[in-house]
Amino acid sequence: PYIPDRTIPTGMEGPKSPVNVVAARVGGNAASRDWWYGPGQYDFTNVDWTLNGLVRDFPDSKIALFLWCHPNKWYGKMYPERLAQDEDGQTAEDYYVSKVSFSNPDVQRDTLEAMGALVEHCEKYFSSKIVIYNLMGGVSCEWQGWNSHSPIFADYSDGCLNDFREYAAAIGLALLIIPIIEITKAITPDGFIPNFQSESSY
Repeated sequence: PYIPDRTIPTGMEGPKSPVNVVAARVGGNAASRDWWYGPGQYDFTNVDWTLNGLVRDFPDSKIALFLWCHPNKWYGKMYPERLAQDEDGQTAEDYYVSKVSFSNPDVQRDTLEAMGALVEHCEKYFSSKIVIYNLMGGVSCEWQGWNSHSPIFADYSDGCLNDFREYAAAIGLALLIIPIIEITKAITPDGFIPNFQSESSY
């Protein structure tokens, strides 16, 4: 089985630290297979292995648990309609977890259920040791949007488009269209998105 690195340096380790916290990450990369296997299907064996190792190796420390909120590729294969969409309307599975749409209510429900099951398990057996649950997601764990390091924009799924329309309305922006790459190329020769706050025609 895949055995992940058990600890993440936090700079708070050691007897001279005022808090003495060690950290472990659950999920992300291949470790996403460690506990969330399918809809409502969890196996916390490797989570227990990681946490028991920390308790053994750092008996006087508290634990910070970093939780990846995205399932592995099985989720996108099972629910392609719940994935983020690029500006060309295509879904892409070019990341090491499923590039789910943050705004999809089914994704939100499944994630809440999975994270709840994981935390409930950890609190049952390790509540005296764990002091931090840090929820991570998006690109590189930091909730950066999908494709944030790519020239191809995302997410253009229905949920995110609705969220953007609501945001635009909240700041008083009359948004008649949401430009995708074909529209912006037709509007401007260089393909750059114009300033919608100053361009009244949009």
